[in-house]
Amino acid sequence: MLGNACIGLLTVDKSSYHQHRLCLSPALIEQLVEALLNQQLASTAPAPAPIPVITPSALKNKPPVYDGAPSSYEIFKYKAMEIIRKETNLFFDNRSITGFIFSCCTGRAETMIWPWYNNKLDCTPEEMWDHMDSQFIDKTSQIKAMSQLQQLKQKPNESAHDLCQRFDTLTLQAGLQGAHCSNLIQYLESALCKELKELLVTIDAPNDVKKYQAKIVSIEERANRLRCKHKAAPLAPTHQTQSSNNSDTMDWEATPAQVNAARGDRRQREGGQRGRQGGRRGRGGGNSNGNDNSGKQRAKWVSKD
Repeated sequence: MLGNACIGLLTVDKSSYHQHRLCLSPALIEQLVEALLNQQLASTAPAPAPIPVITPSALKNKPPVYDGAPSSYEIFKYKAMEIIRKETNLFFDNRSITGFIFSCCTGRAETMIWPWYNNKLDCTPEEMWDHMDSQFIDKTSQIKAMSQLQQLKQKPNESAHDLCQRFDTLTLQAGLQGAHCSNLIQYLESALCKELKELLVTIDAPNDVKKYQAKIVSIEERANRLRCKHKAAPLAPTHQTQSSNNSDTMDWEATPAQVNAARGDRRQREGGQRGRQGGRRGRGGGNSNGNDNSGKQRAKWVSKD
């Protein structure tokens, strides 16, 4: 192999072949061969794959931008967490998540977060959110939202979907958005109406807030479908009301008012007859309790008239 490498390095002129060959020492030839081999290996080796870098441009949805205004912090946090939850193929570790959160900050927010983040590059997303909460959440609004969340109740005729939307708004304003808060499900469960609570007794509730909300909405929709199906079914004959029977009364039939009036007139006539008959009972020794004998006397008296 050394001979072939040596011949390749020599000139084509045959007259000077021996002269050039004698000038190359074995050590120099070995160095030249090694250099040629390294050059050949470098030209045939595949290029190393680039390290993937997560940038906001790789996201399907446009990333939110936060400038440090307290009034828009809850909305920014919600949008950022939704992107992190959906884009699971891009956010594979804590560093990729916290780097994305910091890349969304601009202006005042970036200036305030950078010193802390630069010293805690290995922090978890929960730790970073907690630090940002302490910097940007309005404390007065947070306390007010927390109080409203604890007293939240489902309104009459309010759907479970609308209740969950109000619940999400209050959790954002209270700074409780996130799966690490274990009290969220308890707050939502206490806000449900009595009917939904009874339906959830026999069902295993999920530990995730979003899954729990989806379960509530699904149960309410099924209950509404069953209720509508029951109302649409034809009523049995035994369930017909008196008003429906009255509506079928023919023209020649007496109405309830006419029947009651006739009964009143009859009682008045019978009362007068008993008054006249009472005198005859006293003379004839009739029974004052109106037994069968008195009935016979009344019938006899009527026949005389």
